[in-house]
Amino acid sequence: MTRLTALNPEEVTGKTKDLFNAVQAKLGVVPNMMRTMGNSPAVLEGYLNLSGALSHGKLSAKTGELIALAVSESNSCDYCLAAHTFIGEKLVKADPAVLKVC
Repeated sequence: MTRLTALNPEEVTGKTKDLFNAVQAKLGVVPNMMRTMGNSPAVLEGYLNLSGALSHGKLSAKTGELIALAVSESNSCDYCLAAHTFIGEKLVKADPAVLKVC
């Protein structure tokens, strides 16, 4: 079965490079999931646009991240736990004690 590989942000060009640069500017890193989505700039752009649209909802960013952590824990997804802990700590400044519980 063919598998997609996570792209190296230093080696991409065009639309993917532009999208990776935007992610890097916001998060400080380009997560593996987005590096893999970069194989199709349309997929990555769609994901980023959806995430952006959802950020305008009624839930605060902090509440959204805490929900994402709870779901990640329930699903036993170590990747999602790591990603949402990082976002909770670095971007939405969630209480570190709460992040350790999740």
